[in-house]
Amino acid sequence: MAMTALGHACANPNQPPGGPPDAAAPLIVKITPTTGTIGARPKAVVFQFDEVISEVPKGAQDLAKLVFISPKSGDVDVDWRRSQLDIKPRIGWKPNTVYTVLLGAGITDLRNNSIDTATRIVFSTGGAIPQTKIQGVAFNWLTGRIVEKALVEAIVRDTAKKDSTIFQTIADSIGRYSIEHLPPGNYIVRAIVDGNTNRSLEPREPWDSVGVSLTGTSTVDLHAFVHDSIGLGITSVALMDSNKTLRVTFDKAVFPAQAFSNTNFFLQRYEKTDSTSVINITTVFSAPQRNVFDSLRTKARNDSLARAAPVDTSAAGRARRETDAKQKLRDSLNLTAQRAANEARELRLRGGRPVAPKDTTPKPKMKRAPLYTEVYVNLERPLEYGARYMLRFQNVSSVSGVVNDITRVRSKHLIIVPPKPKPPEEAKTPPDTAASTTVPIKR
Repeated sequence: MAMTALGHACANPNQPPGGPPDAAAPLIVKITPTTGTIGARPKAVVFQFDEVISEVPKGAQDLAKLVFISPKSGDVDVDWRRSQLDIKPRIGWKPNTVYTVLLGAGITDLRNNSIDTATRIVFSTGGAIPQTKIQGVAFNWLTGRIVEKALVEAIVRDTAKKDSTIFQTIADSIGRYSIEHLPPGNYIVRAIVDGNTNRSLEPREPWDSVGVSLTGTSTVDLHAFVHDSIGLGITSVALMDSNKTLRVTFDKAVFPAQAFSNTNFFLQRYEKTDSTSVINITTVFSAPQRNVFDSLRTKARNDSLARAAPVDTSAAGRARRETDAKQKLRDSLNLTAQRAANEARELRLRGGRPVAPKDTTPKPKMKRAPLYTEVYVNLERPLEYGARYMLRFQNVSSVSGVVNDITRVRSKHLIIVPPKPKPPEEAKTPPDTAASTTVPIKR
């Protein structure tokens, strides 16, 4: 019973009572085998720390979730030994294989101080370690943002083998990844937005893949999106610009090279079949085109306001600007002094122990244009209050390349009912912004 109680006390991640404050994360003091070892025969890869670490890591369910062994080797066994971790694949190490073991960020001591950087080692159970690398950034193509902790795989492209070797890693906090020391050859590199962290691709998870012929170092950026075989459907329609524009939102991204015209949409009064009930469509803008249009309109409005309100050149105006500039300078100096004081305090709490330098690399920016789901249909005349309108679309391709035709069930008509106009004194929605409307979808 005494041993059990002691075990629970040691594994308790809460801060122990007494002792000086400790704000330093654990330090790795030794790794066995050392990185670069050739002909290694380890029972396990051993990480030794300078203090007892918690069995509950930061940002993961358990310690095994922080470990990546490449090439992919099935389940991973992680044995916690107070200030030591023993890591190995459950099936054991294969001969004549170059292994990379990645211990991700999140190792925590008993005072909840955590290591915020990953540690990687490489060793070979056979011969030389090849100096090759596939690197890049994983992006979410729809949002245009980096994918933190994206699952990245390099799959050997060998049609003769049923089970291909898979090299695997995880992207860092700004989407960067690096898979190193692979045998030269042909690979499929794939990035997955692994939402459930099960380290495999699920049907609705965004992903992207690119073929790579590897001889040295290859740089590949990946742009993940949801792949499917179903065409687009409309999820909502909003009225804008005094009921002269329809903002049509699709349920998935549109093919980025889609060219729109007024033939892609058809609008007419519902329950009327004569030609006079058809509402002429003047233009159709994609979301990027509408953004450019809105930007130019905003700039023109701001320029007009600037011309209407010239700079105050009086003595009082100059004095106000000088006072504002001095206040901004004081605020900047105070902020710098506060940061220096905080750094000095953290240094005292660490008691002189070193700390890993912070990664100040700026977040990468996606070079290609992001995907979009919205299209703006501009009408010849406003829709009338109290009337009902039917909207159809055709020949619009999803990002997966599936074209939805007007005869398909998913593109059947939508019924649009313009809202009752508000009196001028109650109107809160500017004429160039969207007004909500209920859109029942007929399937």
